[in-house]
Amino acid sequence: MATIGLPSLAESVKVFRMENDDHEIEIAGLVFNHASYSQERPEVQRSITEIRELAEEHGWHIFSNRIRYSASYATAARTGTPLARTTHARYTVIEEFEEIKDEIFHKIGIGGETP
Repeated sequence: MATIGLPSLAESVKVFRMENDDHEIEIAGLVFNHASYSQERPEVQRSITEIRELAEEHGWHIFSNRIRYSASYATAARTGTPLARTTHARYTVIEEFEEIKDEIFHKIGIGGETP
């Protein structure tokens, strides 16, 4: 779906900049989410390639950490509990969020660990 949404995002940012010259906005980067670490299916690889090409075209950073799919997201949302405080999320899922948080914070300069 990102191959559909990213061009719309780029256009929205462009329009915002034109209409709001007293504000700065930029995209810090892209995170692959709902990702699988066994992305061998050809359609998945094509999508990743298209997203990388779009990112390069627009000068967007792609974060190296990914967030894989977990059924615990829906459970946490349904119970109104942060993912890290549920008994449903595996440690590896919570750690992935910590890693991407650190990477994003480092990129935008507000702390976090060096990736």
